[in-house]
This record gives sequence, C-alpha cells and structure tokens, in this order.
Amino acid sequence: RYSYQAPASGPFIFGAGGNIGLGGGKRKQLHEIVRIFARAFPDERDVRLTIKTDKGSEFPRYTDPRIKVISDHVTEDKMVEWYRSFNAFVSISSGEGWGYMPHKSMAVGRPAIMPAFGGTTEYFDCTVGLPVEFKLGPATGYYASTEGEWAYYDRDHLIEQMRWAFTNQDRVIELGIVASARAHQFSITNMIGRMRAILDYYIP
Repeated sequence: RYSYQAPASGPFIFGAGGNIGLGGGKRKQLHEIVRIFARAFPDERDVRLTIKTDKGSEFPRYTDPRIKVISDHVTEDKMVEWYRSFNAFVSISSGEGWGYMPHKSMAVGRPAIMPAFGGTTEYFDCTVGLPVEFKLGPATGYYASTEGEWAYYDRDHLIEQMRWAFTNQDRVIELGIVASARAHQFSITNMIGRMRAILDYYIP
C-alpha cells in the first residue's frame, strides 16, 4: 500500500503531522512548524504546508491560504493519498520511539527533514533525507518525570534545509527514491522473516 509514487507537478508541498493529545503537542511542536514555514517562505506563493493531526484536536485555522490543516478521521487509503500529496515531510519532534509518520512518508518516496535522534536513527540519515542539527536537553512538560533527554532542533538550520529542498526539487525526488527503498527494508514482512531466521537458528 505504501509503495513509491513520484510526486505530482505543482507547488512544492511540505507535510507535517502527529497526535497532539496528552503531551504530544509539546513534543511534536506542530504549531512551531507553522511559524517556521512562514519565516522560511514569507512571500513565495508556489509552496504549501499540509498538516495532519488527530481528530478533535484544538488546532487553529490559519489565515495563510498556503497552509491546510486536516484534523478529521480518515481511512488508511486516504492517509496514503495524503502522504503522496506532498514533496517532503518535516518533523521537529523532540523524540520518537520509532516515528511512523516520517517512516511512512519515506515509504511513498517523500524524504524527511528532521533531527536524526531517537528511534528515527534506525532508518533515517543524510543519505535518505535532510537531517536538522540539534542539541540535547532535559525533557519537559508531560515527559519531564521520565528524566530523559530531548532533541532541541536548530531553527536556522531547519529553515536552511527547507529552503534547500524548495530550491533543489530534483534532488528531493532523488532522495525520495532512496528513502522509499530504505523504508521498505523495515516492513512487517521483513521483520517476521528476520525473527524466524533467529528462532530457527536458536531452536532448530
């Protein structure tokens, strides 16, 4: 279902998303992505931002016509269409156990722009996307009691990477092709096959 498909022609579109319930809003920082987008592209008309968040979340409707927010429940097939509707996925999440949204974005050929930190480092690096510089610091808010560390992204470098993607769209497509191949190495089928090989080795 999450197979590669070349992006459509038209405005360059950045995608972003996540569940912002409980402590997710502080960690995912979707509102901040909107501010970053406006700062990175103050006047350009051929660039867009699409955001998918959880149903019923309190997310403002922006007056900037270039920004679209989807907070309705959609089917998995519609989610695939959404991932394919943009050119690159942007995440400034402070930490992820895995990062399903950037992984699925990569699977359909949309490279990610995000810090290489936490679970995403299993499948994300500079060969399949655009890493964003960051510094480590203590987790805050809902996650403060975990005593864990978060990645605090570099705003200027994020803008630089987003601008690079916008002005190097052919290279973004090339990254997306490689990203899709990488993402599909981490499918459920492959995981089961590897687990079976381990079990067969230890339990003949």
